[in-house]
Amino acid sequence: MKQHTVLVVDDDATVRGLVRHTLERSGYVVNEAGTGAEARVALAGNSVSLVVLDLILPDADGLDLLGEIRDRDTLPVILMTSRASEGDRVLGLDSGADDYVVKPFSSRELSARVDAVLRRATPESNGAASFGPLRIERDSRQVRVDGELVELTRLEFDLLGYLTERPRTVCSRDDLLKEVWSSMPEYQDASTVTEHVRRLRNKLGPAADMITTMHGVGYRFDPVD
Repeated sequence: MKQHTVLVVDDDATVRGLVRHTLERSGYVVNEAGTGAEARVALAGNSVSLVVLDLILPDADGLDLLGEIRDRDTLPVILMTSRASEGDRVLGLDSGADDYVVKPFSSRELSARVDAVLRRATPESNGAASFGPLRIERDSRQVRVDGELVELTRLEFDLLGYLTERPRTVCSRDDLLKEVWSSMPEYQDASTVTEHVRRLRNKLGPAADMITTMHGVGYRFDPVD
């Protein structure tokens, strides 16, 4: 199995050292960058599997750097910040982050989040499935509605995949957080799921009606032939 390389971008050398120690113990190769400029060099010159990115850097805004990464590829990114409000979390996820870690964090939590994001980032060879106008191509992680390609984020694709693999089964928001986000409840909540389902429905157009809201509980995928 290929050994994953994680790039840690944070201006605090102590934090970078803690993350390095934690992830190397879990078997990862870890590179460090203390500025946005150093991060850009590392991303251009190395094979990076995942980025752990601080939002506040001396020469760059973390969200701007995240945007640069997203403009280029789908490299997994976990934001690491002291900003803990719901608005900050939603903004980070809405900007394309795969997960959001709030400082201070435990070594065990960080390692689990990195494991989970990389696990989701690895495509599984599960073939394709069609439900009325909706076609999910799991090998290529593409979704089409009425033959037209729909651009989904990594989390939106995983959310849709989880629901469609459990047709006519009610999935609670807590279950979705645990299985799709693999997130600790103190840092994510039901509003995260609600917002992602809303955006997913907007993108699916005529196929959106197959995602049924079970008020006070969660969501259910009701396929059509």
